[in-house]
Amino acid sequence: MNTKSLDLVEFPKVRERIAGLATFSAGKAAARELVPFEGYGATVRAHLETAELLKLLDAGSNIGLGGAHDVRPAAESAQLGGLLTGPQLLDIRDTLDSARSLYRAVERAESVAPTLWDRTQTLPDTLHLAREISRCIGSRC
Repeated sequence: MNTKSLDLVEFPKVRERIAGLATFSAGKAAARELVPFEGYGATVRAHLETAELLKLLDAGSNIGLGGAHDVRPAAESAQLGGLLTGPQLLDIRDTLDSARSLYRAVERAESVAPTLWDRTQTLPDTLHLAREISRCIGSRC
């Protein structure tokens, strides 16, 4: 879909409205970069994931990213060879722990949320990294 068509249906306003509902800075950024799905299959998959997530939330599932931080600047710095501070490493550890909690919540709900469970299978196992950060710098720096 071209930019003119997206402007015609006020898609930029939709993105901003979604971003305004996000509580996590990375979620806000992702919302502002949304583009329409390409193809029927991607649309159906997104609908299934949304329906499963709503089902889990309605059932009172403790699913979310509580404790996560926006670690993108630290990750970019590290990728360029920069050194990370203790607080940055602790934020990374907390974010990895949050992702692992989310993974476990979806794993427990696999029978109710098979599409979400399938999506989580692409996540790397980061338990070792989180433990190494804790081992090396503890919980205070």
